[in-house]
Parts: sequence; C-alpha cells; structure tokens
Amino acid sequence: MRAVLAHRGVDANREHHLSVLVALLPAGDVWRARLEPLDRLSPFATTHRDPTPGGRVPASPAVEVVLKDAAEIEHLLALAHAELVGGP
Repeated sequence: MRAVLAHRGVDANREHHLSVLVALLPAGDVWRARLEPLDRLSPFATTHRDPTPGGRVPASPAVEVVLKDAAEIEHLLALAHAELVGGP
C-alpha cells in the first residue's frame, strides 16, 4: 500500500490502519479497488499477536485462509512491481 501511495505522491505519514491508507487514494484509482479488500487483514496486526486484557489470545485462522490471503498478496505485489516499477 505504501509503495502505491508513494508512487501516487501521497504522503501516508505514520498511518498504519489499512482502511485509512487505502482511503488516501482517489476514488477512481484502480489500486484503491484492489487494496480495499485487504482491510479484512487489519485485525491480524495485533489481534492474533497480543493477548486480550484478560490474557486470552484469539485463535489463529485456518491454514487454508492464511495461504489464500498470502497468494492474494503475492499476486498484488507482482502486479504492483509490474505496473509501478515496470518489470516482471
């Protein structure tokens, strides 16, 4: 996301929330539509890493879900590289 924002000349500052970062792109930007679905991954930044105040650590997602998400991200990275850098 940050590479797309930088390529577009948008300063993301120190923001980390995926939905906020995507919203920095103009509504018609093709990358906004591509990146918006990744907001579903925001909880994984802390939810599955840090225990709740009561000490509970939420269950991790199924391996199949993680692999599907990883494949989607890998595809977007390759697409970004091809479109923003100009290579395979």
